[in-house]
Amino acid sequence: MKKIFCFMLLLFMTTIVMAAGFTKNYGVDFTPVSNTNTNINTLAFKTSFNLVLPAQADSLIRVYLIVKNALVADNPSLVREAGKALVTTLKQLEKSADKNTFGKAGNAAIKSALLISNAADIKGQRSAFKDLSDSVYQLVKKNGSSSTLYFDYCPMAKASWLSDKKAIANPYYGKSMLSCGTVKETLNP
Repeated sequence: MKKIFCFMLLLFMTTIVMAAGFTKNYGVDFTPVSNTNTNINTLAFKTSFNLVLPAQADSLIRVYLIVKNALVADNPSLVREAGKALVTTLKQLEKSADKNTFGKAGNAAIKSALLISNAADIKGQRSAFKDLSDSVYQLVKKNGSSSTLYFDYCPMAKASWLSDKKAIANPYYGKSMLSCGTVKETLNP
């Protein structure tokens, strides 16, 4: 039942995000969604990349955070489904973006998202998430963001990730070492 709920929630959010990308109302407000059964929170915030529709850029960060939060919660089935949604989002972004905007980082993000969605276990998902995080970080650094994001680093995993919260929630170790890491950089709008 929990898996069905998570899948339906993800499907619903992806549908809304995709629909928002095809309207002229880029001020779509997504309400925070909380699922206490899996301890995953997907939070709404506005993000925009240069030369990209704001709603599409917003969807990239939003779905990336779903993947990150599912890893934090040690939920490989939700990670897999969110990885699939991320592939779809990245491919839509690739179609609408200037090649210089999307570039190598965008292509690397697609490759990593595919690996996440096809990984046999959470260990493989976490391994692919390292490269995904580096690619999404490069996209945000290059194109900017209208929301504050935090670039976190875990010395144990030797890996970084983006977060919308200053408090550390480690996707590489999940519940076993939830607070391992530090904020290395604050990315302001």
